[in-house]
Amino acid sequence: MAPKFLAYVDKKGRPLNVIVLQLLFGCLAFINLADNGGTIFGWLLSLSGLSILFIYGGIGLAHVRFRAAWYVTSKSSDAPATNHH
Repeated sequence: MAPKFLAYVDKKGRPLNVIVLQLLFGCLAFINLADNGGTIFGWLLSLSGLSILFIYGGIGLAHVRFRAAWYVTSKSSDAPATNHH
């Protein structure tokens, strides 16, 4: 389910693009060596927390829209879905 450029595998079976991506994220560890590394780490931590809020908001919105569509099609949430062909 990842982007297509990450699907490349060499003849020996190594996913090279994924390895490069992991190495780039590993370089984030060197931020701590900077004088303001704690501040940068705090910003990254805040961004990850904010992204979780957006993710759960999206899940909640998708659920509300699903339930609305379920109501419009006159299905009951207590009865099992029937398959009419």
